[in-house]
Amino acid sequence: AFLMNKVAMQVTPAWLASAFSVKKDLQWDVVPMPIPPQGRKVEVFGEGCLVISNRTQHPDEAFRFVKYYCGEKGMKIFGLAKNGIPALRKAAQETFVTPPPAHAKYFIDIAEKANYPVTLKMASASRFFVPYEQYNELLFLGKISVDECVKKITKDTDDLLREIK
Repeated sequence: AFLMNKVAMQVTPAWLASAFSVKKDLQWDVVPMPIPPQGRKVEVFGEGCLVISNRTQHPDEAFRFVKYYCGEKGMKIFGLAKNGIPALRKAAQETFVTPPPAHAKYFIDIAEKANYPVTLKMASASRFFVPYEQYNELLFLGKISVDECVKKITKDTDDLLREIK
């Protein structure tokens, strides 16, 4: 939606910077999460990982690839591609923070103090994304307004949160 100019701001994990960086006509940047009225500041962080399937037919090659990719040279390639924050601080500071965006360093800073993951790690968490996905789809199809979308997402999400209290 952001790339299609349908929304002006979105919560985005660092690995999505790769999609934005290649779009040359897009002017974008990274900012901290807004603090809601009467709310508390939330620091959001999303991480990724490399794994080797136990079913791989080439375990030695897979291990060598992961070993290389997680080393300094591999992490620099990873950082330049903006496909996530390199695990090695030096690689992150030398590669991932290069513009665009101008403030990519914010992703690295926030990793130090994040208090809420971009995506929850429990399988049951997917139900919390249903209102967002359902109403955003209606918004993008032009069937509801932005105000209606926000109100419906808020109501349904609040209902879900009350269930777990």
